[in-house]
Amino acid sequence: MNSPTSIPDDSPIEVKVDERITKGYIVAIEGLKLTVILEKDIGEIIPEATIIANSYYLLKIMEKRLSQVVEKEISINQDISQKVFGLIKSRSRNVKDFVIHDYLLDKKTSKKLNEEQKNALSKSVGSEVTFIWGPPGTGKTFTLAKIAEYFFQNNLEILVLSHTNIAVDNAIEKIAENLEGNEDYLSGKVIRYGYPQMEDLFDRMKEISLDYWVELESKHLIEEKNNLENKIYKINLELDEINKLSEISNLVSEQKKKIKRSETQ
Repeated sequence: MNSPTSIPDDSPIEVKVDERITKGYIVAIEGLKLTVILEKDIGEIIPEATIIANSYYLLKIMEKRLSQVVEKEISINQDISQKVFGLIKSRSRNVKDFVIHDYLLDKKTSKKLNEEQKNALSKSVGSEVTFIWGPPGTGKTFTLAKIAEYFFQNNLEILVLSHTNIAVDNAIEKIAENLEGNEDYLSGKVIRYGYPQMEDLFDRMKEISLDYWVELESKHLIEEKNNLENKIYKINLELDEINKLSEISNLVSEQKKKIKRSETQ
């Protein structure tokens, strides 16, 4: 790129090369480096391309969702929504230390939560709505991973969202590290949905890849499909042979008729 941009990750784009237009999505933007995923291959070397991005698509999606709520086409949890924005009071309390005792240590680095991080974990477990703020480098992702680990181990669902792919990658990576060896984790209950910015994330942690589980679960269907295709191929070969024999039979029949006509003349 010629200049930095602030278009959000996952924004839909169109890439124009000469007169060809290919649709895709933004995976990540780092300075002047842009990573995209496209619907079609446009070649290894592209001297110049024009990228057309819809930077306000999230606002359009939000507008559509709010309209659907107003029209009662979809429903939302109004209670928790109002609590998030402070319109009604939410339950807020810390839990006892023994409740979170098993979640204070990072299994990979043996690093323990400090008092602020421990308080954030305790507050998150005991409250309906929790906001955790801190400057860069204070361990927010580390704390988030421990919160997610607690909820996961207690059979609760977790959805991790961010405005950048790399933030989701970092969070999921840390969560996966804490859950390494867990039976539910190994059975595909922690999934990184979408396009990771970390290129080797799925190579290092295949269990969090949706494509991995789709391929694994559909393996027998793929084998059955291949077997059926082989059978169809063999049947088509047999049909070709039958058609050839039929043609030969017709030719022989025609020759017999010609011979018979010549004998009667």
